[in-house]
Amino acid sequence: MTGRIFLGRYITIRLLGKGGMGLVYLAHQTDLGRDVVVKVMHDEIAQEPKFRERFEREMLLTARFQHPYAITVFDASLVDPNGPCIVMEYIKGVTLDSLIGNNHRLDPVRVGRLLDMICEVLYSAHEKGIVHRDLKPANLMIVDPGTPYELVKVMDFGLAKPLTPEPNAILSQTEFVVGTPGYMSPEQARGEEVDHRGDLYSVGVILFEMLTGQLPFSGGNTMDLLLAHATQDPPVFGQVS
Repeated sequence: MTGRIFLGRYITIRLLGKGGMGLVYLAHQTDLGRDVVVKVMHDEIAQEPKFRERFEREMLLTARFQHPYAITVFDASLVDPNGPCIVMEYIKGVTLDSLIGNNHRLDPVRVGRLLDMICEVLYSAHEKGIVHRDLKPANLMIVDPGTPYELVKVMDFGLAKPLTPEPNAILSQTEFVVGTPGYMSPEQARGEEVDHRGDLYSVGVILFEMLTGQLPFSGGNTMDLLLAHATQDPPVFGQVS
């Protein structure tokens, strides 16, 4: 719904997307006169402790992690009358998912530049004890695509978690398989604890897709993908048509 006001100064303009946890709006910040993105929890899960705790975790992790190649959080609230929300910078660009879809395969030199930025921001996150757990092209925004100023912005820390469990944390005990099947590490596909190495596996899958235009494992259903990542070796580049 447009026209909703969050934290007294963010007015929603239009819906940008939706996910399992909430809705994402383009909004306008009235006091500073700038456009922002507001992520709002779905009303039907906003009062459930498990989902509120996950949303709060995303809010805290993204707020404390600042990097040129990651989306910046401006504001957040768990008690706003219109629902728990996270206010982030609005970035104009295209997702890596769209870029691969339009170009099929990316130029290796370009892939190298993008990969360098992805690895740099991940190194910084891992140094601060944060593992993303849902890295995929749809969560990587390419700003100024095709120009000398092209850069990557990592988005959506909705499944992120501390590498060192926080006191009284219960989510790791109640979650089973989280993430996106096509990009999961073997450990993640088996529902095991995931550390920074799981993110690196996902980066490897993304690298494979950028260079070949396809995933190492595809087709079938979700369980087929999970089993493939958990039990099979990925194909080598020479086997990809």
